[in-house]
Amino acid sequence: MCAGVILRSDRRRVDSFHGGTKTAGWSLINMRTLSTIVLMFHIGCHEISPVFAAAPRELQEGDRISLRVGIVGGKVAPRVRKKVDIISNANGVALSITRDGKTKNGSMSKEEFGSLAQALAPIWELPLEDPTNSEDIYEMDTGLEVEMAGKRWANGAPGGCIHLHSQVQPTNRQKSVFKKMVTQIEQAAEKHIQRSMRSTSSMTLWPRIK
Repeated sequence: MCAGVILRSDRRRVDSFHGGTKTAGWSLINMRTLSTIVLMFHIGCHEISPVFAAAPRELQEGDRISLRVGIVGGKVAPRVRKKVDIISNANGVALSITRDGKTKNGSMSKEEFGSLAQALAPIWELPLEDPTNSEDIYEMDTGLEVEMAGKRWANGAPGGCIHLHSQVQPTNRQKSVFKKMVTQIEQAAEKHIQRSMRSTSSMTLWPRIK
């Protein structure tokens, strides 16, 4: 329906005479208009945010992506079962995964971190619970924190017995977007941890082979 409105507003009725007979037709839509229509069909006519169209930028030291699984408390304090940290620093991008008290460290290139950051661009459009830490509105017992270029997004959950109702609630689509981003972060971290471990193992074995 949204694209249909654009079609009606941008198509121009033209009349021409051919052999003395009046005929009606439509002028061609320029490529910019056509691209807009195709894009709006693709995203389901949702409002386009400048964040999605942002060009890749240089990473800043301190840019970070953090994930915590196990953030909801009750009669006892929350028990964080898994932590993922990906942090840009002066030497590159360091990452770590902590599970059951055991930490594995690795790294990724700035280009790979930039690609992951681009994949997480929709996060700036997702709502946060209000009041802060009132409710686990994404229902995943998972906290996600992203800091980029001085901007920060972080969801929370109640850490004790008092659970309030958030005045802001995500749609089912927004919950799916959040879940997808959590999966992307976990998969990227696991992939690069495994790669770093294989690289370290190869370097350790090389002197013996030689």
